[in-house]
Amino acid sequence: MNDLVSIIIPVFNGESYIDRLFSSLACQTYRPLEVIIIDDGSTDSSLKKLYLKVKDLKSTDFKVVILNQENKGIAASRNLGIEISSGKYLMFHDQDDWLDDNCVEVLVKAMVSDDCDMVISGYRSIDLKGKCRAECSLDESLSWSKYRITAPWGRIFSKETIEKKNIYFYDTKISEDLYFNILYICSVKKIKVISYIGYNWYYNKTSESHLNWSKADRNRNPIKMLNELQKRIKSGNWNNEKEKTYFFAKYLIWYLLFTTRGSQKEVLKRNIHKSFNWLDQYYPDYKLRNFKDINYPSGEPFGIRACITFVILLKKLGLIEAALQFYRRI
Repeated sequence: MNDLVSIIIPVFNGESYIDRLFSSLACQTYRPLEVIIIDDGSTDSSLKKLYLKVKDLKSTDFKVVILNQENKGIAASRNLGIEISSGKYLMFHDQDDWLDDNCVEVLVKAMVSDDCDMVISGYRSIDLKGKCRAECSLDESLSWSKYRITAPWGRIFSKETIEKKNIYFYDTKISEDLYFNILYICSVKKIKVISYIGYNWYYNKTSESHLNWSKADRNRNPIKMLNELQKRIKSGNWNNEKEKTYFFAKYLIWYLLFTTRGSQKEVLKRNIHKSFNWLDQYYPDYKLRNFKDINYPSGEPFGIRACITFVILLKKLGLIEAALQFYRRI
């Protein structure tokens, strides 16, 4: 008998994706499955469609649990899903995405065969027309592969570990998944990265997560979350300071770049100041990065490495604010 896997899915105004979502889950080759759907205060017909779909289910090894709550956000929804889940293993799934038929099976087999605490796989990015924009296949031999993707999907977790280590999604408007993933990775010993791709990420510019990244305000500033994360990973098992320095520099630089055009001039100025002050406090060696380091870390796409290096150079030259203010206007 296989161990139960719980898949946690927050839904908010996702009526147009529910048919595809159920079709993808029902086709999974792995059983038993427990699908936990948290309707987060939808104002469309999502909840009604969900109940209709459940009515049609006849399988005893494919259980669907639906909960309805007032709108609390994706972090609260996922945390509730964790709390009520029954599975030995947990996976997370977004409402507009879908899985290859063998996705759960592949991840569970990898988890069990090597007695792992976590298995991480890649993903496809699918555009609005259904075409593949890009594939992210992870190199199993590289340490950095664990940190390339900060989303919680495309991987499998141990519920026992989550409960024992008190791991949860941070209640924030931005990067609640980064907090969860990094805290989990730093709390376990055996992580397996596989090159397999079975998760299809629907690239939707109107999604809540995309909109959260496209603008900045006090509720979307990640510094509070990063401070809490930094306290908790101090005693964790991520001992490679060079990796950590690059990771957090990359994260804050991408935060600034993605929110620049949606920020007022003074908000952008404040966020630049807070972001680099945070790096100066915790990871000051980011300033040592130069063009000699452009090949680090191995496994990171060259374009991203070059961008991070260039922005750090602008910061060292005192040009970062002027450059981002210019970028904000174009």
